[in-house]
Amino acid sequence: MLFVGQLIGKGTNQRLNSTRWTSVLIYRTAAWKIVCVRENHSQWEGESSRISGNVFATPAEVVADLQKDCGEHDEAAQNALEAASAEDTEFAEAYGERIP
Repeated sequence: MLFVGQLIGKGTNQRLNSTRWTSVLIYRTAAWKIVCVRENHSQWEGESSRISGNVFATPAEVVADLQKDCGEHDEAAQNALEAASAEDTEFAEAYGERIP
């Protein structure tokens, strides 16, 4: 996936000495689309890290997708959505979180 965009939200559930963790990155493109990238990292022998991404028209679609795939309490998704909400008022409205 090739695109040009500004990173507006990033989250991870990596811990000290983690051998597997997830990162979620949310970008806003110049065309005002939203790209959500999920990176599944692995340091296990014989297991590769994987990256996947989706393009969305609205923040509400991103919120619904992350909560569906990850569950409401997935730390990487939650951190990325909170960061995006602090940078983008549309995300703040869609996510329902108010970050001072």
